Amino acid sequence: MLTRQLGRALAAGRGPAARGLATASCAGGESVTIRNDSSELANLSAHFLRAECYCPECRHGATNQRLVDIAASAGVTAHSAAIAEDGSLKVAFSDGHASTFAPRWLELHSRSSEPDGSRLRRISSLAECLEAQGGPALPESQRPLPLDAPPRAPWAAIEEGGSQLAGVLRNFRRHGAVVLEGAATGDDVIERLAQALGGERATHYGARFHVLSKQQPDSLANTGHALGYHTDLPYRAEVPSVQALHCQQSDAEGGLSLLTDGFAAAEQLYKDDPMAFAELACTPLSFCWQGREGVLLRAQRPVIELCQNLTLRAVNFDNRNVRLRLLPESLGGVAGKSLLEAYSALGARIDAPEKTLKFRLEPGEVMMFHNRRLLHGRTAFDASSGARKLHGCYLDMDMIESTERALELQAEGAMTRFDAPDFARGSFWDA
Repeated sequence: MLTRQLGRALAAGRGPAARGLATASCAGGESVTIRNDSSELANLSAHFLRAECYCPECRHGATNQRLVDIAASAGVTAHSAAIAEDGSLKVAFSDGHASTFAPRWLELHSRSSEPDGSRLRRISSLAECLEAQGGPALPESQRPLPLDAPPRAPWAAIEEGGSQLAGVLRNFRRHGAVVLEGAATGDDVIERLAQALGGERATHYGARFHVLSKQQPDSLANTGHALGYHTDLPYRAEVPSVQALHCQQSDAEGGLSLLTDGFAAAEQLYKDDPMAFAELACTPLSFCWQGREGVLLRAQRPVIELCQNLTLRAVNFDNRNVRLRLLPESLGGVAGKSLLEAYSALGARIDAPEKTLKFRLEPGEVMMFHNRRLLHGRTAFDASSGARKLHGCYLDMDMIESTERALELQAEGAMTRFDAPDFARGSFWDA
């Protein structure tokens, strides 16, 4: 069992004496065991250690974002482990990679805000409640995301409003995504979209932002790297619910857009492994971002968020910015193992090729998607082969729903002032 005593002990034993203070071994390969002469100090999951490596091969230098796919490294084992003279832990893995973990890292990752027994009790209690009601519920208005092609609608609906726009927004809420066709390619398109749908949600990127390859990126999105499936900004206290991306240029080789339904993946995980689902719903993880000087954003939330009635509320999945936890005890008995197994199990269902919607966003098209439900990504692109430039913003789903309801009332000829008879009769509230 890992405790802060381990990191402090290793740090205090820097120099040749450290080798006598503790030893590390990896019999079987699935975990690394650290012990001293009298007791076992830690038994760490090899998968956890591989996912948390901070070397330049595993972290993007300019953004510090993770490059290793956590789920894809699930089968990696440890070939050797040793405590160095400076007290650091050195591990060689089956994929040929070697990592070094400083004593301070071990100390920081050993901290837990609560006794693990209470976490296990919450997991068991949630699993029982879910079993009693037949599993997690989906929002009533939700419909499956089409996988042959994204739902499409004319940009003209944004300009004209009325019942046509209300219908577009209704279908967007149901499926979680829409591609608006026929827009221009100027910067004013996103501004006009936001004005029609209740205004932008400003973030640390500003009210609006560009996505393109940069010499000094503050995010992997602004490189040519492939982006695995993720939800945006889980490190914010209030996560934006909708993202809109307007394609202005698309001449580069590669750079296909990817969408998948996170709720469908979570539902499938529950069917296959209810305890893994419950673990992800009960264990808060830290999501962090430090893309530029003076900004350090951090929030804790579970990977799967449920409403009180056990309806799916959100999926928070961000391989680049998640900070995994070493728990004092785990369902598997190896620190970090059961949580990583659950996270990887969800990741495998998210990455399922048969659940992937892949397409090229063309100039003049605007992709809008539900950031709390759908996960998005892209294939790698070669910036030297041509330009790929998107202009984007974040929006609020409640304002989109408000716009839809107001347009429906207007189409019915109803007034929308608070003192209007039709409003008072409840047609607005009953929608």
